[in-house]
Amino acid sequence: MNHCPAKNRLPFTLAFRLPEEALRLLAVYHRRLAGFCREFDPQETAHLTVKYLGYESPGFMESDVMTMLPELARVCRPFLPIRVCVRGIDIFVTDEAKKEAVVFLKVLSNERLIEMHETIRRRFGNRLEEFPHADGPNFVPHITISKNLRNYDHERITRLLHRSRKSARRQLRLEDLVLFTPRAIYPLYPRRKG
Repeated sequence: MNHCPAKNRLPFTLAFRLPEEALRLLAVYHRRLAGFCREFDPQETAHLTVKYLGYESPGFMESDVMTMLPELARVCRPFLPIRVCVRGIDIFVTDEAKKEAVVFLKVLSNERLIEMHETIRRRFGNRLEEFPHADGPNFVPHITISKNLRNYDHERITRLLHRSRKSARRQLRLEDLVLFTPRAIYPLYPRRKG
């Protein structure tokens, strides 16, 4: 278990931590997006989400999630390692009126990742879906770069997105599966020392 620094706290999220080559790619996009984003997600919590759960609620607390860790590890093991391809960036607009958006590294369609997500949904059913913010069937694999656009110039962003889609595809090998919580990061498969 690693403790999350206060400013890097995340909602409950089952995710792959990113390998070094993905962190280098994120650094490239940080430079390209410097004129658009106020801040970037920190590298120590950079991840590809497998199952987003959200925040604690009266019916779903951290202790509930922790009891699921051994079973989550068993369910996910057959899918590891997993390979994904990324290419370019895109944007989710989260609040049209305020022009708030999430900028993300685009993960190309990946049947194995979708199957992993769906297996978790089927296996845990109501135990996860009762969590009020869980992603449910609308899962879109992505790697968040920033949630904080400061300069929503639609024309300039559109050009940047278009250029990024012409970039080379990069394949990433993912195996470091963790559960992010607001308090800590729990590896599902702790690494052996030595």
